[in-house]
Amino acid sequence: MKLLFFLLMPFVDLYLLIVAGGYIGPHLTIFLVVFTSVLGFLLLRHQMSSGFRVAQAIALSKAAPERSLLDGVLILIGAVLLMVPGFLSDLIGLATLIPGFRSWVFRRISRQIHVELEVQQQSSKSHTEQRTIDGEYKRED
Repeated sequence: MKLLFFLLMPFVDLYLLIVAGGYIGPHLTIFLVVFTSVLGFLLLRHQMSSGFRVAQAIALSKAAPERSLLDGVLILIGAVLLMVPGFLSDLIGLATLIPGFRSWVFRRISRQIHVELEVQQQSSKSHTEQRTIDGEYKRED
């Protein structure tokens, strides 16, 4: 399902650009596409420079970096999506800039990782239980 979404996204973006061009005119549509691309580029540049400072601060404080790393990755993805022409990609890119959306993504990913770790632990326990063979042997020389 996720793969289908990413395969269809460019076509949906193109359709939305054509529809928007019909409603607001081609000049304003082109302006919005260029504006969001420039905004995405500036955001990407800012994120790259501030990302190194945040990484250094986390390394020095020895704190758990999961949340701030995910925030940085989501902002980076949002900046790239803003640079891609299209209104759907811009909408998703802008959503990644909202702290509440990033918190929701963090909770969802944390929950998914927790479930996968539990499944791995259960399967490793069942594999070790299945590999134990009880028996006796007698050495004949």
